[in-house]
Amino acid sequence: LSNWGVGSAKTVEHLFEELEAEETVLQLGARGVRRWLNVVKVRIKPVGEPGLLLVEARQIFPDGRERARGLPLSEKMFANEA
Repeated sequence: LSNWGVGSAKTVEHLFEELEAEETVLQLGARGVRRWLNVVKVRIKPVGEPGLLLVEARQIFPDGRERARGLPLSEKMFANEA
């Protein structure tokens, strides 16, 4: 837990918020506790430009920290979403 909320890592409070919002589930398995979630990913490309892709450049946390992303757009789904 000492690394939670340090640098680009999310805080323990953020995990609790995800659990309360039903965005994630914790499961106990042979390798310990794991965080499970469903993610929807969106790929946006301009017509006629197959080599281009819209990406999320960075994530800015409420406390001002930033995390570089460089990934296609994505969002966690709620547990009751299909």
